[in-house]
Order: sequence, then structure tokens, then C-alpha cells
Amino acid sequence: FYHVFERGGKAEAVQRILSRGIYRRSLGLGDAPNDVEFLRLMDEAVIVASPRAADMHRQLPHAAITPEPGPQGWAR
Repeated sequence: FYHVFERGGKAEAVQRILSRGIYRRSLGLGDAPNDVEFLRLMDEAVIVASPRAADMHRQLPHAAITPEPGPQGWAR
């Protein structure tokens, strides 16, 4: 599990990691609108249920949504 953040934002940090070609597949989880940009870069994206999940899912229709919010959703 890695949490990545730089001055340029999560999406820029993730792009740098993915561009190195070290990982064959990428999986990202997020529960807030500021996660949408980096989730777009993922092979598999998961939205952790929250009051904002529906709005996020409209922007990321390929993403799965956890059935539970909060810690249970992150654990799932």
C-alpha cells in the first residue's frame, strides 16, 4: 500500500511512478473528488463509498464502488 502525493498532486506523482514501467498493473482507491485524476490513470479504479461516490462514478464509469463506506470500504 502506498500513498503518493507531491507538489504537483496525486495524478502527477502516480504518472511518474507508472511511467517507469516497473508495475504491470495498477490499482487505485479513492473516496474524494481530488482522487479522480489519479484514478483515471489506473488499470483498475475503486471508489470507496462516500457521499461523493455517485459524482465520482459519473466521471469514472469504469470504476467499481465499494458497498461500505469508511474503514470497511477501504478494507474491502
